[in-house]
Amino acid sequence: MQRNFKHILGVLSNIKYAAISFTGFLIFSALVLYFTKLDLMLGNLGVAHTIAYSVLNFIVAALFGVYAALLVRRINETKSLRLRNSASGFLGAGASALVTGCVACGVTLASYLGLASVLAILPFYGLELNAAGVLLLGYSIKKLSDEKPKTCKV
Repeated sequence: MQRNFKHILGVLSNIKYAAISFTGFLIFSALVLYFTKLDLMLGNLGVAHTIAYSVLNFIVAALFGVYAALLVRRINETKSLRLRNSASGFLGAGASALVTGCVACGVTLASYLGLASVLAILPFYGLELNAAGVLLLGYSIKKLSDEKPKTCKV
């Protein structure tokens, strides 16, 4: 795990990948801010839910930035995209983006896609999907920073 952390820091020390990571963080954060009405969440769902929602979204945004930088680095190294290593990151970011917004007032990306009723039956109003997004992004980052890609030198 310490080797993975050193590899991630090594990738992010390159200005190109640091810029990609920061841009990914900003894009995901902008999505969260655009869809979220914190005053409505506080009034309808309470302080604990709003704090958990905010913390999870910050973690997902940071992980998404790191994931984007590692994915671009991997694509640049191998000149290909292996779906097996990147699918969990796409799923994690997608699950988190799906519930981004104010679940209390129904303004989420899921509601635009017609999935608001699915969020309504969840006991924590989508926090479960955010937590799953954190886990999937973390797993994908670990896989991307784990192994040296095997490439054929011809």
